[in-house]
Amino acid sequence: MRAFGKAVMSIPHAYATILFSDNIWLGLLLLCLSMVSPIVGLAGLAGVIVAILFSRVIGYENWDSASGVLSFNSLLISWSVAYYYPLNRLIHQPLELLVIVTIAAILGQILYIILSHWTQSAFKLPSMSLAFSIVALIIWFYLAKTGMLVSDLTGKPLLFELKMSLSPFWQQFFVSLGSIFFSPHVLSGMVVAVVILLISRLGAGLSLLGWTLCYYLSRMWSVNGGGGMYYPGVNVILTVMAVGGIFLLPGKAAWIIGLLAGAVTFLLSVAGNSIYYYMDNLHQSNTALPVPVFALPFNLVAIFTVYAMRFRLRAVNPVVNDTGVLHPEGALEHYLSRMKRFTRLGIPQFSLPITGEWTITQGHEGQHTHKLDWAYAWDFEIKDSNGQQYGGAIDQVLDYYGYSKPVLASAAGYVASVVTHVADNQPGSVNTNENWGNYVSISHGYGLWTLYAHLKKNSVTVKPGDYVNCGDKIGLVGNSGRSFVPHLHFQVQLGAEPGSRSKLSHLINYKVYRGGADYEFVGSGIPQEGDRISSLVSSKDPSSILGLNPESEQQFMVKKGAMVRSPNDKKGKHTRIETWRTSLDFWGRMKLNSNDGTTLEYSVYNGIYNALGLAGRKLNALTAFALVLSRMPYSERTDLYWKDTPGVSVVLGYLTRNLVLLLTPLINPVRVITHSRLTANRQETARSGTERIHIETRTVFHLFGIAIKTYRGEIELDSETGIRAIRLFKGNTLQLEAEACTGQNADPEPGIHRK
Repeated sequence: MRAFGKAVMSIPHAYATILFSDNIWLGLLLLCLSMVSPIVGLAGLAGVIVAILFSRVIGYENWDSASGVLSFNSLLISWSVAYYYPLNRLIHQPLELLVIVTIAAILGQILYIILSHWTQSAFKLPSMSLAFSIVALIIWFYLAKTGMLVSDLTGKPLLFELKMSLSPFWQQFFVSLGSIFFSPHVLSGMVVAVVILLISRLGAGLSLLGWTLCYYLSRMWSVNGGGGMYYPGVNVILTVMAVGGIFLLPGKAAWIIGLLAGAVTFLLSVAGNSIYYYMDNLHQSNTALPVPVFALPFNLVAIFTVYAMRFRLRAVNPVVNDTGVLHPEGALEHYLSRMKRFTRLGIPQFSLPITGEWTITQGHEGQHTHKLDWAYAWDFEIKDSNGQQYGGAIDQVLDYYGYSKPVLASAAGYVASVVTHVADNQPGSVNTNENWGNYVSISHGYGLWTLYAHLKKNSVTVKPGDYVNCGDKIGLVGNSGRSFVPHLHFQVQLGAEPGSRSKLSHLINYKVYRGGADYEFVGSGIPQEGDRISSLVSSKDPSSILGLNPESEQQFMVKKGAMVRSPNDKKGKHTRIETWRTSLDFWGRMKLNSNDGTTLEYSVYNGIYNALGLAGRKLNALTAFALVLSRMPYSERTDLYWKDTPGVSVVLGYLTRNLVLLLTPLINPVRVITHSRLTANRQETARSGTERIHIETRTVFHLFGIAIKTYRGEIELDSETGIRAIRLFKGNTLQLEAEACTGQNADPEPGIHRK
């Protein structure tokens, strides 16, 4: 019964998929909408049921799957068959329509599976409704050849029809929207417009933008909609929506590309509709019918437009949406909260090629040799507290701190080229005949190589063709080639051999020494000349420090609002117990669930904790934790400072977040920056044997560049027991305080208010 229920749920899911949604309730609304024309609606329902049963019986899907993705093409095909099937024939031979619908639905599903495999392999894109367009055309020609088509395609009975006096612009807009569901009527189009608006405000705007383009192009070339389906409108609207907000992240550049693609789609649609099929048989003689293009122009233009974006030499806007999220606002939020937050568009990232603390003695555009094609490089040397590179004689290579230190692969790849025979120079002299000295270059794919130069003679441990992982030792620092003192020259480049053009790149997850005991953590950036940097190395997983081990549980005594400042709360009568539980879902997403109805999705990677998204946002301990600690790098007994741009859902409520996402493609109205400082309490650590950590954060909200609100926060941690306390301030006012429950004050019934 459970599997049957899941299969039933896949029916409305198939309807919602047509508008790039997975919302079951909206799918049910669209199912009801299709029944405005009962014959077309019932045929579609029959076709989608046949496809769902077929996919499960054959084994394309499991019975407990609630997905209708494999069946939405069959739904569209069944609608098209019923729409073009003559009413008088249906009255006399109703079973014939059901047989055609069944065959067409099965054929459409098989073709969709085949085409999707091909388009995913060739273009990294879904085949969308390409199968529907092909099968619908085949069925249409079959009906035409057998004399089952009539020139009047508006004769199907309707349950009701809305008579309204609208301008041609809006009349044809709603007819075009209704045509997506083979219900080319004003009322149907209005319902579809409302559904699109509920799914996505950006999507609704793009549908109107696409129609505006189609309307004025139609007037320019005197293209009349006529009666019934208006395929140019359908195709242009879907193209602008798909290209401008789904397969490309919403933005001005994406909208321009979407409009250009829409114009091409219009031309293809009009050209296709200009092709006529002449029927000459016993029933109809010399009858000319325009051949419907269905959604073929939309599919072809959308696929090839987005595919062409992948061939750009430079990664610039618009951004191809590879998040897997087919919801404009959702994809934009995913990009802002995750991808853009951790990297810059088109700039490759690599780990440090050394261990320990090194000084950048020459950076990008350096004054000595980092010029022209070799501008984007770094030179690494080790210096002591006095700024010296050596601890003995200035002319003895063995006395230099960096000499013979290990060199590591900065990313995984295949060794492309190696030189290891060049002798090391005596400090102060250079070898200009063999400029790069001993070196290793590694291919990382995507036209990128890394170069490690001036290595020690005979120290290279790899050979061309070897595969290396990030962090594998490949050689030792030397003083070969054009090198006055032992150092490592490192760059990302566009060829295997030294001398190839260098490419702007970032180094990731490193610390910059700022004096005293302070280090600044940089998640992704460009170390500058003079920086003393080292990799963020942690032998302890931040998950255990924060108490986020799998299936673990934490309890906190929480006071908020007036309770925090109440002088009569010594016995905790105003305290609420909040319980957190960690979980790992089927998709590998780590979540922290509060019994107060809030869920925080987070990640821990390379020693860094990151808050990714917050659901059920309200003022409680988990929300305070997410806001105070949007990111936490950790390195033992090291004081760290860092900046972060928290995830959109972490810092903004539902309504504000959606408004910001609606405006972001045009302007960036709200900017939120968090400044954090981690301090290790060394005295307490020495006394207790476990590291005590104090983190202070300041989160500033900017509206059009003006600071409008500030949150401050504090978190106290114990490296063995986890979170000890959380405090959240708005301005200087304490909003919430949470203290970890110990064995004595833990609540035996989590979630119950103390009385």
